[in-house]
Amino acid sequence: MRYFSILLLLVSTKSVTTFFARNEGEIVGSVIGTFGAAIVAILTIFLTTKMSAKRQRAKDKTRYEGQLTFVLWGITDIEHKLHLLERELESLEESSLREHRIIISEAPSKINYSVIEKNIQLLIEYDNFNNNLNGLLLAFISSLRNLNINLNFNAPNEIIQNISSGAERDPSIENYFSSISEYIKRAIDAIPTILQMIEKELKDYTKKNKKIREKGKKNEIG
Repeated sequence: MRYFSILLLLVSTKSVTTFFARNEGEIVGSVIGTFGAAIVAILTIFLTTKMSAKRQRAKDKTRYEGQLTFVLWGITDIEHKLHLLERELESLEESSLREHRIIISEAPSKINYSVIEKNIQLLIEYDNFNNNLNGLLLAFISSLRNLNINLNFNAPNEIIQNISSGAERDPSIENYFSSISEYIKRAIDAIPTILQMIEKELKDYTKKNKKIREKGKKNEIG
């Protein structure tokens, strides 16, 4: 029985060897074809992924620059409105002192900073966003928020009317308008630095991406 098993194994081995000998060309071709197809598939996936990443970087760059530009335009517009508000409040203070009360009916409109705030939230999502610029923008938004809160004349006017009468109210009225002017001043004073940082960020970001593109081209040539 043992010899029979050995004989069967030898016959089987010989058959397999014969099969490979007869079909060597087809087998090698099949193996090469399989490996070739696998390599092509891997290269296709690699190149597709690389191109997708490149397109995504281009989109990110465009969005980042676009959002920074929106913030720049928005702050420039707010700067203009803050200067108008300053003059408006000076006139309101004079009228209020004449009547010894805050003129509620002539309260100015609040500063709309929603577009800037929205774009700042989007900018934070970028890994390379300048943290110093982010801090300045958030402080700027905070000063505008406090300014808008103080532009509500109703509550201060009630307090002033309850604690005094006539000309005795004038110091409180002056203090109130002075506090609003301080918020405006803080916001205006911060604007030049913020605009300079945004302009620098846009230039640096463009230069950085240019270097990355040039490096990528060199690698492709190499």
